[in-house]
Amino acid sequence: AKDKRDHEKFLGLLQLASNATPELAGIASTLSQGSVQHEIRKALRLGKARSYDLATPAVGGSGKLRVLVEETSWHAWWKEFLDSQKSKQRSKSVPLMRCLLSGELVRPALSQDRISGLSDVGGLPTGDVLSSFDKEAFRHFGLTRGQNAAISESGVKSLADSLNALLQNNSRRFGSTRIAYWYDHSLSEAEDPLVDLFEGSETRAVESRSPHSEKLADEPAFTSRAERLHQLINSRARDDLTRCRYRILIVSGNSGRVVMREWLEGSLPDLVSGLRQWFKDTSVITRDGRRIIRLHRLSALLGGFSRELKDLPSYAVASLIKCVLSGRACIPDALMAMTLAKLRIELMYQPMAPLARYGFLRACCIRNTGTPHMSFQIDESIDDPAYVCGRIMAILTVIQRRALGSFGTDAIQRFYPTASTSPALVLGQLMRTAQSSHLPMIERDLQVELEKQLGELWRRLKSAPPISLSLQQQTLFAMGFYQQQATDFVHQLEVAPTD
Repeated sequence: AKDKRDHEKFLGLLQLASNATPELAGIASTLSQGSVQHEIRKALRLGKARSYDLATPAVGGSGKLRVLVEETSWHAWWKEFLDSQKSKQRSKSVPLMRCLLSGELVRPALSQDRISGLSDVGGLPTGDVLSSFDKEAFRHFGLTRGQNAAISESGVKSLADSLNALLQNNSRRFGSTRIAYWYDHSLSEAEDPLVDLFEGSETRAVESRSPHSEKLADEPAFTSRAERLHQLINSRARDDLTRCRYRILIVSGNSGRVVMREWLEGSLPDLVSGLRQWFKDTSVITRDGRRIIRLHRLSALLGGFSRELKDLPSYAVASLIKCVLSGRACIPDALMAMTLAKLRIELMYQPMAPLARYGFLRACCIRNTGTPHMSFQIDESIDDPAYVCGRIMAILTVIQRRALGSFGTDAIQRFYPTASTSPALVLGQLMRTAQSSHLPMIERDLQVELEKQLGELWRRLKSAPPISLSLQQQTLFAMGFYQQQATDFVHQLEVAPTD
């Protein structure tokens, strides 16, 4: 019954519009015939049309169709028609209400304009609305439609136009969400500090070090946009930067409705400070121990939370953005757990996971595990048993690779998942195998050096390896494992194994 009423209403609109576009009268007459409707439905079924696919009338033939909706002859009629409909609505004694946007007393718009640009993050191709009240449960106090969230006609239009322009021109998709942002002062792309987070990856060479060096002597200076803005703000060369404020909107769609996931705002100096701290906390040495990766793309960091970005939980994007901008705030356990799980899977199939994983886990160690001064490479000041066990696991893996070369099953693939959660179950077994089978196969000088390193690490444990590791300790294990590998010494052993 509802479909029939909608069809009759549509035909009535076509008849009215024929005053501006005469061809629509013939189309309305044809569509009113039952046989034509049957043929159209049959063709749509054969074409596997979906309920949300768009269709529009066209006239003509021989390949020269006129798509009427693309013409402008009906625009004036449509505007007059809309104005008359709104006048009728206002005449139905719609009460004055307080506009949620302006705070003024207005007659609220009963419907809202659609927001486009969210079809790739859960929205509909035809657009979504910020609020709708098409069910009884969504209404209260006898109010109908837009009266439940009063916004003036001009406010509805301004809101929809602004959000559509923002999503189209200044937003980026990450997983199932879009991040839109803007500043209340004009910034060029070269000055926009968020570009580094969304796009950039900066590397910097560092001097070669011995395998026993404790820390980098000097941290190389950043050349990111955030760093340059920080210098400008501190020098008072640009007062407008101090007054500038940012706004970030994280949004997605849900079957016709716009879902606001997160709203963040603050001053540009605070944004710059948060980004600089994040870039510092996630900086990580490359596996050969010669370069530092400083600016990890947001998509690379988010890649550690799910198998594919399209499957990324919406809350993960909002949680990570808040961590990035909040200086030294702790990272949620859920994000740590997802990254560790993804890391264990990756190491089962390849020797090394993406560096962004370790950059994120280093930030977790700095912010969550009580190791705020963790260095880029091996940190001899950390005696936590989980960190030391990770280092031992790395050396045992190197010993096996050096002894067996490309033959045999890699210790990482077989034992890392268990060792990273319950080191007591496998480290002893791996140690006995290394001493009895693998170390005797290695040249004497190297064997002595590796045995010396293993002995020093076992003495650091002071007791047996832990039976189980907490989430924070698993993070330390992963960083100990990686940082032990990320040395010139270990890298040289692994790139030229003895087969």
